[in-house]
Amino acid sequence: VTMSGGAEKLTYFASFGIQKQEGIIKSNQLDRYNGRINATQKLLNDKLVIDASLSYNSTNNIRPNIGGIIGDALSNNPTYPATNSNGTPAVYQNISNPLLTLQLDKDVTTINRMIGSISPSLTIIKGLVYKFNLGIDNSTSTRDIQSLPNAVPLRDGRLETYNNINRNMLVENYVTYNFNRNKHAVSTLAGHS
Repeated sequence: VTMSGGAEKLTYFASFGIQKQEGIIKSNQLDRYNGRINATQKLLNDKLVIDASLSYNSTNNIRPNIGGIIGDALSNNPTYPATNSNGTPAVYQNISNPLLTLQLDKDVTTINRMIGSISPSLTIIKGLVYKFNLGIDNSTSTRDIQSLPNAVPLRDGRLETYNNINRNMLVENYVTYNFNRNKHAVSTLAGHS
């Protein structure tokens, strides 16, 4: 979904999207959400122009422990039923039932990222422009690997959690001067980032 518009001194663009994707293996789901807004405002007889943007992305990925599921499904005897008469995964000697793995193991990853910037530029005199830019990038992710305990086959339960935080900031100051006369054009730039 997108929306854009504005007036004489203000323009904007906004978008929002959702993607829900089911995997080819049971208990596998990927959900993505993203939003973005850009705006430009002109002030002081267009001598001051402010550009701003903000975007947000969220990803939620739920998946089984696929390490052995596909191999177990391919190597198991296809004449053995996968479930008992009560619908629970069947348990056999020396055979790993992929349905039991799907029931007991889960891997969930959530990633949230926000990127924003504001960038005003001011025309001081004709040809001389000062521009400031501030940008922020903030990302967090959490991954939970869950293994539930079980009696047959016997195994202990465990939970592993991995957290990651990444933050970056950008600060820039630039002054540009453009001089045009007759057939000659000169452009100079000085700045700090």
